[in-house]
Amino acid sequence: MTDDFLTLRDVALTYTDHDGGRRDQVLARVSLTVPAGAFVALVGASGVGKSTLLRVIAGLLPPSAGAVRLMGDDPRASAAPIGIVFQRDNLMPWRTVAENVGLPLELSRGQGSKGAGKQGGGGEESFTPAPPLPRSPALVKDALALVGLEAVAGSYPAQLSGGMAQRVAIARALVHHPALLLLDEPFGALDALTRERMAQELLRIWQARPVTVLMVTHSISEAVLLADEVLVMNGRPAAITDRFAIDLPRPRSPESAATVAFQQYVAAIRGAIQST
Repeated sequence: MTDDFLTLRDVALTYTDHDGGRRDQVLARVSLTVPAGAFVALVGASGVGKSTLLRVIAGLLPPSAGAVRLMGDDPRASAAPIGIVFQRDNLMPWRTVAENVGLPLELSRGQGSKGAGKQGGGGEESFTPAPPLPRSPALVKDALALVGLEAVAGSYPAQLSGGMAQRVAIARALVHHPALLLLDEPFGALDALTRERMAQELLRIWQARPVTVLMVTHSISEAVLLADEVLVMNGRPAAITDRFAIDLPRPRSPESAATVAFQQYVAAIRGAIQST
């Protein structure tokens, strides 16, 4: 694994109201390094800014200061694809499972690419439509097979359970083989038993298709079960205040939570989280 896959250096984010008056600094001097292939969990008190940080890393929010680099580039300009899964599956109800999973491939085709040619002598960059991605149906089929949902490819979201819908969301995030997978409390809307099963499913998927993962979760036990490293965010504005390398053998299972070592990690991380 390389140490410069994902880096944040003194990242800050400040919101201002529409007239530039009120300022609310959410993130302050957030710095971290995530090696390629790692599974990292981010925990902290509710409202501390974990989801906001994830959106900055994804390139959805520009930082007010500092720099985010994904394989050396700004995520907003990086050629490295990013997959994102939110707490809600956000599936389109009028599209089948396969059509939902294939959406990132359609969007990739529609973005096109800027070229060096001129248009009408006006000095503007020409726009060349991106060629169709090869094997799009095969990519969708592979992604559905990865999450065990080939049999429901023609079904609609209303016909799925909560766990199945979230697996579709994961397949959609992985269909274009992202270099980085961002998970924003992906199991938060599920019941406890389904959440436990989905955590195990996520571990299986991660082992079957290695990808660098950064996951926001409110569950400390879930973070310890899944991650190589757990980061703790504290403060307002927030920063990374603690890092815990999880030295537990893999593969891990829910039974791992009964071990003394597991509970020691949970206690230490819980103690590092400051109440807001």
